[in-house]
Amino acid sequence: MINKEQQSQTISSMDKYPFQGIELHHIGYFPIRFISRYENHATTLSLFEIAPKFRDSNIEILNRPSHIFRNSPQAFEQLKLKASEDKSFTHVEIIKSPSDLGLSCYLHAKHISGEEIFFDGIIFRVTLKITDDKFYLKDATSLMSYPSHPKSIESLNYVIREIKPDFPVSVYNFQGFYTALNTQWDLLEINVSGNPSMQLSLNDPDIVTITSLVYQKYGRDYNFYIGDYRRILQLITHDFYQSIEIDNWRKYIELKTKKATESFQQALDSFSALSEDFWKLRLKIKSWSKAKKGFTYLIQELPILYQYRLLTETYEKVAMNKLSSINGVRQILVFEDENYNRSAIAHWEKYFFSGEVEDNRIRNISTEPISPIYTEDIELLKSAVTVLENTVQESFALNKDLFAAAQTEFSAYSIWLAITSVIISVILGALPIFSSFIIDSSKKPESQIKSNVRPLQTIIPKS
Repeated sequence: MINKEQQSQTISSMDKYPFQGIELHHIGYFPIRFISRYENHATTLSLFEIAPKFRDSNIEILNRPSHIFRNSPQAFEQLKLKASEDKSFTHVEIIKSPSDLGLSCYLHAKHISGEEIFFDGIIFRVTLKITDDKFYLKDATSLMSYPSHPKSIESLNYVIREIKPDFPVSVYNFQGFYTALNTQWDLLEINVSGNPSMQLSLNDPDIVTITSLVYQKYGRDYNFYIGDYRRILQLITHDFYQSIEIDNWRKYIELKTKKATESFQQALDSFSALSEDFWKLRLKIKSWSKAKKGFTYLIQELPILYQYRLLTETYEKVAMNKLSSINGVRQILVFEDENYNRSAIAHWEKYFFSGEVEDNRIRNISTEPISPIYTEDIELLKSAVTVLENTVQESFALNKDLFAAAQTEFSAYSIWLAITSVIISVILGALPIFSSFIIDSSKKPESQIKSNVRPLQTIIPKS
């Protein structure tokens, strides 16, 4: 039996645990969006300005997930019905409150594996509770291991394909990590300012990686996040959102590049057609008509190339400042749209600090936040913009030459047609005179014709 003094010591000891509760999460997204984009890329691009009125105007354009994408409970009704019919899920409901990304609602489903799914149409989170107990840092590795593949995501993928057959099978991007539900910084002997979060790298020694017959690696690192629980999930979710958006921008720009390339090819085909003989005029006109459409596209695209450059520069600025986002309360409500009013607005926030676990203590704490995941994707976006710029400019130059060549070619045809018209006009003008002469001649009597004929005179010279 524990006496009061022992009980007091036990309670005091329990209060000194720096952590309580562990959850395993997998945050990710499907390559095909479940909900449609509300604001198209052209509209978003038009918002970028060279000299914005407010210093951070361009940066804020990149931080509007609940405006770029809007969902509603109706969007999940069919998915909820299919998931409820699937025996893999024990409970399915639509939650009308902001998701980790700030969208107005999300689908919440419990899986027979014990995992819970949170899906807002853009990003999914799979969560599995590991423990509610308090623990020391030295016990962390014994409570966790390298994150295994989530079981419930396969079931979610299956029910989505029931209503959207174009969804790929078992194709998705995600990141697995652990979070502490509660962190007491003072017990870790760390002085904090504000509300920071930290990424700790732990190692699972039971994982063996074999990359060849002669090389083996023992142990694999995984991430354990400490700090504000909700803030951690939102920072990682918004980080993934930026990766999604950068990838969407890259695909959009690649489509623009494809159209510019097609315009370049059409110009080449039209050049070839212009070199054909005159009697292939129909072919020349047909190819020229196609080239004109491409030339019109280039004229529209050329003046906004600088906005693509502003897009990449803004992303670089955000990445340089090591920013992700957290959700905030929407202060201005649009009463006509209940769902939009319920969504949250995003606020830029510094990303995670990092630390290393050595001798059961956190050491080598970074003085600056680490770089978000989306930082690695910006170079691909920059490369796509460079290719677009070069393709549009080269295609525009070729189309200008084509325009000049076509103008010269068809001008020559115009001259020849004008000369031909004059000749035809002269001939057509002379025909009435010639025909009237023939008619008059045919109507005169033969005697009159003979009288008009002077007899042949013979000149005899004088002797």
